[in-house]
Amino acid sequence: MLDELGLLGTQPSVWSLPPKVIPRDWPRPARPENKLREYGGRYLCTASIGSGGMGEVFRAVDVELDREVAVKVLKFAVADSRRIRGFLDEARRNAGMEHPSIVPLYDVGSETSREIYFVMKLVEGSTLGSSIVDAKRSPRPPFEPRQRVRILRSLAEARAFTHDNGLIHRDLKPSNVMIGRHGEVQLMDWGVAAPYLTDVRSEWSQRGDGVSGTPAYMAPEQARGEAGAEGPWTDLFGLGALLFALLSGGPPYRGGDHEEVLERARAARRSEPVRADWLRAAPRELVAIANKAMAPRPEDRYASADDFIDDLDAYTERRAGSAWRNHPL
Repeated sequence: MLDELGLLGTQPSVWSLPPKVIPRDWPRPARPENKLREYGGRYLCTASIGSGGMGEVFRAVDVELDREVAVKVLKFAVADSRRIRGFLDEARRNAGMEHPSIVPLYDVGSETSREIYFVMKLVEGSTLGSSIVDAKRSPRPPFEPRQRVRILRSLAEARAFTHDNGLIHRDLKPSNVMIGRHGEVQLMDWGVAAPYLTDVRSEWSQRGDGVSGTPAYMAPEQARGEAGAEGPWTDLFGLGALLFALLSGGPPYRGGDHEEVLERARAARRSEPVRADWLRAAPRELVAIANKAMAPRPEDRYASADDFIDDLDAYTERRAGSAWRNHPL
């Protein structure tokens, strides 16, 4: 249990209603017959909706409140308090950020000293990454230009919010962006997020080379793993890389293996676009915005997420933006 590891202090390991305060005749929802697992005595997992090296995400039913939720389960080979602290830090960072484009966290708990779980809003829809992959068989990229602007604007507004609160995401990529069934844009996975006023390296999540994140979408300073070099400008690069993926069908950096991609990111040496035809047909203003956001030197990028938003608005309002005002398209 988390409390046995000394990670929750005086807090209970599962935050739910004490049984004695629930009336005996209070109607309970029917328990699903296809239960795979149960957590905290109230979250009944019915289907796996994603997995990775560190754990798995399930669709689940919260039987206390009769609603569907997502349960992210992290497992460890041994009871590792350092790594568990890292995931609890992620949970607390997420819980402290209330924004329309940030998936809300409902609960956190543990079943054993080697397994913890987060309970989050279940977002129905598809990732931006799957939309790009599906569109590669088409002559046209996913989403119309104004839809792309709306998606990037929502993400940039979320970035402005978290930057104002001293936090950077550090892993902006299409698979971490969910597009809901009603068009809502949600940013996922805060596993390598960190305060940018201190050493932003997240000890528990580092690879052996001291770099956290996804090299294909990394800013050069992040790929080099330099302590104190990252900040809001690093997420601005990530926003540009997301826009570039929407315009070109893939990330700015590709390669035969992890090290080759990482080396490209360190040197800011972009790969050939996956769909050069998409990029040639893309609005020049949006290409200019992506290029400015992905400038190799942080000082050449947008100064803030608000400035990035202003250029997106300049494109939709047909006025001059900073990315192309002094550079003919």
